[in-house]
Amino acid sequence: MERRRIVLVASSVAIILSMIGLYQFTRSRAPASQPEGGITLKVITRHSSTIWLLTRRSFLNSSAAMEHNITDIQFMAPNAKLWIDTVKASADIDLGWGGGASLANDLVEEGLVAPIT
Repeated sequence: MERRRIVLVASSVAIILSMIGLYQFTRSRAPASQPEGGITLKVITRHSSTIWLLTRRSFLNSSAAMEHNITDIQFMAPNAKLWIDTVKASADIDLGWGGGASLANDLVEEGLVAPIT
């Protein structure tokens, strides 16, 4: 049980750092004005809704979320075979999380991944 908790905490920290980096990247491409109500990060994932709940709660209560005015996270979990079509159709997904190496490679080959700057 303790090992599971450590893995969950480590995963949450990695997600938070990824979201901050991705937010910084998208912020540099977006217009200077931000919505008054805050920013919603859009995340495509293969993780279950239980993990979404824990991640949302942890991240939104973090100083990083508050500093960058991130007020919500919208998760979507299409079948892995639909990721490329979903990303192309949405055009505003901020983060791909938990897809695995082969799915990440497919997204890179399609030109749908940008570096965090």
